[in-house]
Amino acid sequence: MHTFDFIGKYSKLLTNDIVALLAAIHEQKGKQTLAAAEIGDVLEQLIKISKIQSTEASNRIEGVVTTDERLK
Repeated sequence: MHTFDFIGKYSKLLTNDIVALLAAIHEQKGKQTLAAAEIGDVLEQLIKISKIQSTEASNRIEGVVTTDERLK
């Protein structure tokens, strides 16, 4: 019968360096979430502007002409 030693395998994988990197990643993800919440309105405006500019450029490539109001 086979015996599996998962604890031994995991202890080789989770070195101090790897655990430190995992902790740093976790900390940065928290900071990113906080920053996104703080500047959410700015990000929404940037997304809106980029969608309009993308649509305008696509229309220009296809030869479609429209007003700025209709594009928005």
